Amino acid sequence: MKRESILDKNFLVCSSYYLKDKHVLLLHCDMSQFLIDYYLAQKDLLNKPSPEQDYKLKQLFAAAALHITQRHPEESLAWTLLMRSSEPYSLFVTASPAEKMLVGQVIVDNIRHTDVNIFHAQMSGKKGEVSNSSVLCQSTDVEKMVEEYYQQSEQLPLKVSLLRDSDMALALVGMPEVDLGWFEENEPEEIYTNLSDFSHKLMKQCEFSYFCNCSPEKLLPFLKKIPKVELEELYGDDPKIVVNCPRCGKNFEMSREELLPNSN
Repeated sequence: MKRESILDKNFLVCSSYYLKDKHVLLLHCDMSQFLIDYYLAQKDLLNKPSPEQDYKLKQLFAAAALHITQRHPEESLAWTLLMRSSEPYSLFVTASPAEKMLVGQVIVDNIRHTDVNIFHAQMSGKKGEVSNSSVLCQSTDVEKMVEEYYQQSEQLPLKVSLLRDSDMALALVGMPEVDLGWFEENEPEEIYTNLSDFSHKLMKQCEFSYFCNCSPEKLLPFLKKIPKVELEELYGDDPKIVVNCPRCGKNFEMSREELLPNSN
């Protein structure tokens, strides 16, 4: 089987601008090319998200790209959103500027019912350090959940506009010296449209593609950690089971011989 290459992918470019006199970051990305590869990947999934779930996942992709672009280039993130719903599901995205990778999925299996909305964030640093934070949110709206996460965990004011009427996403992030009155009165779309009116500097650009380097060989070590009794139950009388990548949801068939070579 031919392995997909990142060289074949369409890139999302995310830009970060610093508005010097206003002490804010303006972040911008266009998701249109990225979403081509996202939808191509969706064709091969057994469990396809509903239109609402799909829209929320795309919003979370955009928010993750905007967030990680302002961080150290060797950092990576993994965000999981669990929301109140009659049919519970979670959204998962992970992003790494160093790998030019942005990928995720809607998870519907083995999700417990919950009366709260939870935003869980994991950040991995360049030296391998990992930080985790969880925030309880009032809303199931992705924009509002991301803003609540910023307010409680990042402790910075944030306004986001995620794929409302186009494939473009924008954010304003207030720095510690920001004029909160000005920040509350202005919206990301207006600032981006009139960017030339502000003294600004392009801080950084990051490229992302919908790309996951998963393979049966990479999943095998994790599956072998499952107790033999549980694996036997999973296989039952079948010679193969289907496993999916926890990052992108891609499905792989694993034979009994691969995981239980001595099983009769």
